Amino acid sequence: MVNQKHKKLRVGMITGVLGKGGAEKQLFYIVQSLKKASVEVKVFSLTKNEYYENKIKNLGIEIVWVGKLKSPILRMIIILIHLARFKPDLIYSTHFFSNLYAAVVGKILRVVSIGSIRSDLIHEISKNGKWGKLLMRWPTVMVVNSYQALENAFLMGENTERIFILPNYINLFEFDQFLQKPLQKLEKKGKISLVLVARLDKAKRIDRFIQLMASLRKQKKEVVGWVVGTGPEYEDLKKLSKDLGLIENDLLFLGQRDDIPNILNQSDVFVLTSEHEGFSNVLLEAMAASLPVVTTSAGDSEKIILNGENGFVVKQNDKDQLINKVDLLIESEDLREKMGSAGRKIVEKQYDINNLDKKLKDVLISMANYSKDQKLIKKTSQFDGMV
Repeated sequence: MVNQKHKKLRVGMITGVLGKGGAEKQLFYIVQSLKKASVEVKVFSLTKNEYYENKIKNLGIEIVWVGKLKSPILRMIIILIHLARFKPDLIYSTHFFSNLYAAVVGKILRVVSIGSIRSDLIHEISKNGKWGKLLMRWPTVMVVNSYQALENAFLMGENTERIFILPNYINLFEFDQFLQKPLQKLEKKGKISLVLVARLDKAKRIDRFIQLMASLRKQKKEVVGWVVGTGPEYEDLKKLSKDLGLIENDLLFLGQRDDIPNILNQSDVFVLTSEHEGFSNVLLEAMAASLPVVTTSAGDSEKIILNGENGFVVKQNDKDQLINKVDLLIESEDLREKMGSAGRKIVEKQYDINNLDKKLKDVLISMANYSKDQKLIKKTSQFDGMV
């Protein structure tokens, strides 16, 4: 008798980290969706004891720690041994820097490998130096979360037929449920609150937000700024804030927070000042909180924020445009409410997690067809639970 267990699609997920980040949140949503579809999933993580580890384990999915040794070659061997035992039909890397593990092990085991691009590709390649293009080219197929990454790949001369788009999603039910929890109130003193949520690194250009706050305060605008997140630029950003004459009543660094929905719910305007993005999770969260958004044109911002409808998109280095658009929202409560309401409707219709199952199924089927792997084509055509 044929072993029924091995008729199911088997996916080995290689993840670089499981911390509380946007890529890791989307990983959790993906494994949750695969589990619903009766796909056998096992996660191989280079780190351990991080935020999403227990959440994934609670789905009944095993996580194997493969990061004990620091040598990339030895890690590769460990991953190869574990995946050879698991016998996957797909090897899926969830971070750009772990793509090479999936690609090499996939080639050895003759299994289709999926690499990931979570930003705009330009940022990933520059960040990974000489390895950048190999991390892009070696996996069988690539999944990106933004059209910007796809466009950049085309401009670099990459074969875009092997690149597939899987946008980010948000669990609106969980987001709304979180708002029912006791609220830790932030002090506004009747001012309009501007909030930015991001990792404090150079790609996010938090300095632009600080300079925006300084300009608004010089204009005597009654505003307060909140920066949510941690990262390597923290000390430099605090110094910049002080150098520009901003006191704590003007700009507050809130650090890493577990209550972001409640912080957004107390805010009036969401601002994103990034230089590089893919598909920003925090834009979806801001829209879920019915906040109007002012964002730079990084990544897919112009596809998420419809200029003049649910917010404004400004040019990367146009300081005056950024100030003017934020000021429009500061001065008009009606405009804030109108744009915030429009954003909520957009996220409900297009980006709620309920849309993920079908999109993920379609992407995996398309990848299988591109790979021409007949066993994979057969298995992806027999999904159950994905509609």
